[in-house]
Amino acid sequence: MPENSYDLLRLPAGALNLIRRAFAGELGVELNGPGGVGMYLFGEKQYVLYNMSDQTAPTNLRFARKVSASGWRDLVRNKGLSVKEEKTFVESGGPVISTVSLNLEPFTIAVVQAP
Repeated sequence: MPENSYDLLRLPAGALNLIRRAFAGELGVELNGPGGVGMYLFGEKQYVLYNMSDQTAPTNLRFARKVSASGWRDLVRNKGLSVKEEKTFVESGGPVISTVSLNLEPFTIAVVQAP
């Protein structure tokens, strides 16, 4: 971990995603994406994402369980979001990984509402 916490924003997405994964179990959701993207939880069904950078940020919310495939929305843009399921690890006893994806424009907020 860097001494200066702002240096976390400069780490490659892969390294950041590993750090974020350490907190995913307690949060019930994992944020994947580049530095400069923050996530704020509101209860169990709303996720506020903020892109603090000047670059478009491809962002994923990943759940280590099956989630509803419909009803996900970005409330700011009034846009439906799709869910993809990955079942790679199911045969070996692992969970279904459900992913909700969106692109965040620079300096924008998305409010993701779960069904």
